[in-house]
Amino acid sequence: TPKVLIDFLRLVHRGLHAQVRIVRTDKGTEFLNKTLRAYFASEGILNQTLVARTPEQNGVVKRRNRRLVEAARTMLSAAKVPLFFWAEAIATSCFTQNRSLVIPQHEKTLYHIINDRKPSV
Repeated sequence: TPKVLIDFLRLVHRGLHAQVRIVRTDKGTEFLNKTLRAYFASEGILNQTLVARTPEQNGVVKRRNRRLVEAARTMLSAAKVPLFFWAEAIATSCFTQNRSLVIPQHEKTLYHIINDRKPSV
């Protein structure tokens, strides 16, 4: 996990041309290790750990997840598909939202910003 997170932070830094200042994580052992601590210290990133069951601290994530769930429910309901396809519906709604929501200050989709190329939809 440390390598994946570090690669993602570098990708965000490159794609958005902005320094990541704060990383919020739960208190999972995959986020509390020497490798990440050293990387955060070298990059000047503050690592904040969240308190369990505190919705005030993870509101953005909750809203994003709720949007994904609502989109998946709508797709399943409209297509009259059984709940067996729930995981596929979530993946499809995430795929669609990452390629359709425009970030106003960049006039690009999230996919375009991070991957530096327009999505093939």
